[in-house]
Amino acid sequence: MVLFETLRQKVRGAALALLLPCLGGSLLLNSSPATAGTSASSRVVKLAADPWCPYNCAPNSAHPGYMIELARTILVKSGYSVEYRTRPWSRALVEAHNGVIDGAVGATYEDGRGLVFGHEALGIDHTVVAFAENSTVIYSGPHSLDGLKIGIIDNYGYNNGGPIDQYLADRRRNNPDSVVVLATDHALRQLIEMLRLHYIDAIFASGNVLNYTLKLMHLQGQLKISDTAAYNVVNIAFTPDARGRKLARLMDQGLRKLRQTGRLAKILAEYGLTDWVAMMPLTSPHPAEIRHRFETPDRSESLVTLLSF
Repeated sequence: MVLFETLRQKVRGAALALLLPCLGGSLLLNSSPATAGTSASSRVVKLAADPWCPYNCAPNSAHPGYMIELARTILVKSGYSVEYRTRPWSRALVEAHNGVIDGAVGATYEDGRGLVFGHEALGIDHTVVAFAENSTVIYSGPHSLDGLKIGIIDNYGYNNGGPIDQYLADRRRNNPDSVVVLATDHALRQLIEMLRLHYIDAIFASGNVLNYTLKLMHLQGQLKISDTAAYNVVNIAFTPDARGRKLARLMDQGLRKLRQTGRLAKILAEYGLTDWVAMMPLTSPHPAEIRHRFETPDRSESLVTLLSF
């Protein structure tokens, strides 16, 4: 098991600043994003993320994740095909900023700071905190975890820069050894195993993803899970350029049609989910407000924002 207990001084800026200069040919899915618009590959939409079922799962499987199915269903009608691959979340974000891929799947507005989001949410996620089954800790807010060793995934936003994210940033800055940060393709599975073996005391995670992962690992009911009352809009974060804005508009238009025809409900049912529209009032701040705060109109501005956060 590869563990990354490294501490950065900032939640995102330092990690991504270190990665950006290192991007070379070895990370490219294609020869150069600058030539994409003039080649046949411009009709291929490249999406990537770490596995985050039920939003995005294993590529080339019968159930690649409902966001992947939505993207394929919608974009094929405009003459695109969708290529989906998995990679660590930090790398997916960097590649989206650099135009190596077209979008990072399952991003919150905090995760995708400086990238392009559609106006239509592609889901609502709620953050939970999980403990070992025999833990006596009662979660009543971030500070109820003082003195505990916490496991998180690198460059994840757990409540759009709110109290949880601020608490974790302070812990990483002031007490590095108290936070375990993983940046691998299957980080959540590794954190679950670490929790069960008592290497760590608590993990923050998406409620939907944690429950789905525990089911796949045959571990339902073997962790103590507490709600944090943090609800986040999740979406595909597209590249900060004209192509990204076009793809976001197509996704908006297509999602509305799928909802009207009932096709959205059928896709979600395959993953044991229902439409999230009724949960929108639970998100805070309002999605339009937070999207405006984090989104920037072009790539040069987005990279400055990314590195200065």
